Amino acid sequence: MTSRLPRGTRSAPPPPHLDLPLSIEELALLPACGVPAYRAVRTFAFAFSDTVDSRGGTTKGVMRDALDGTRRRRVLVIRGHDGAGAMAAQMLVRRGWRVSVHVPFTCLHHEADGLEDGDEYRDVEEKENALGDREREGKERYYMRKVEERVRAWGGEEVIFDDGNDGEGDGERDALVRIINQLREDGDAFDAVLDTVGGKEVWEAAEQLLKMVPTPGPDAGTVLAASSGKKLKRIGVGVKQFTTLVGDFPGRTIPSAGDNFKAGLRSLNFGSRSDGKKLEGKVGYAWVSHAQDVDWEGEDIRDTLQKVLRTVAEDGIRPWVGEGRRTKLTSRDRVIPFEKAHEAFVSGDKSTLTDGGTVVVKVVG
Repeated sequence: MTSRLPRGTRSAPPPPHLDLPLSIEELALLPACGVPAYRAVRTFAFAFSDTVDSRGGTTKGVMRDALDGTRRRRVLVIRGHDGAGAMAAQMLVRRGWRVSVHVPFTCLHHEADGLEDGDEYRDVEEKENALGDREREGKERYYMRKVEERVRAWGGEEVIFDDGNDGEGDGERDALVRIINQLREDGDAFDAVLDTVGGKEVWEAAEQLLKMVPTPGPDAGTVLAASSGKKLKRIGVGVKQFTTLVGDFPGRTIPSAGDNFKAGLRSLNFGSRSDGKKLEGKVGYAWVSHAQDVDWEGEDIRDTLQKVLRTVAEDGIRPWVGEGRRTKLTSRDRVIPFEKAHEAFVSGDKSTLTDGGTVVVKVVG
């Protein structure tokens, strides 16, 4: 006796048999971090490639979307040291991009990986060495170095810290806009920006940054404004892409119809025109919303997660769950027992979740 699925449905593909070099805590973060990161990276592949690789994953060689002629493209990943931004940064490195990672200064206290005076250590020697390094360098400088070492180990080219909260307005977002404006004033040119913070002001500042294009010639650091009217002969130099995981209103858990409408208008500059030509001189826009089960390629969460698993297995990409040195539970821990889960939401500014971090809740064990 044979059975058939109802019309309009499809059978689920068999689960991939992959040797995943991840801990159970890292696997738990893949849906929250890996899915949006992978979808965001795919928007870059679509925006900068005439054809998208059929495998759907990344390769260890330089992919077509990472090249502009012979020049490797450069991307700024906002808050790329943790969460979805960290996985996206690793994926882009594997594709051959030059990756610059922005890190909020206000999140440095979350990097205290067992280095607080009241924490417990494996032995006296570990405590003396850890606290000694911190005292010699200064607490903040030590944490900055630790973050930079982590990002560079992933293959990141540059780590950019903002100036932190000045106590006025939305501190984190204002500090981010200031650092983006500073990059533009300094003449830094980027081909793409991945936003994990959100806010209309971030999009507007990033759009102006992306309109800076490198001039052809031996000096890659020299730039001019795309609106200067001078034509550049280098093919593809005018293609830029902004992708956000949050949208204009980070405080809205579920986007409104107006939010989706505005994003839809902006995304008219996304990818290619109907005649197949790229939108030269325009900044493409894409919003990878967490509220969307199906992405712009028609893939649902299951499809995307399978490709994330394949990427993890083949490229060694993994989410950040901390170094796990502490034996004493604090508000900075990223892996907490179920009975302490509520503390991750009520710890105020000290919570790891405050600045876009991630927490794994262990139900058993």
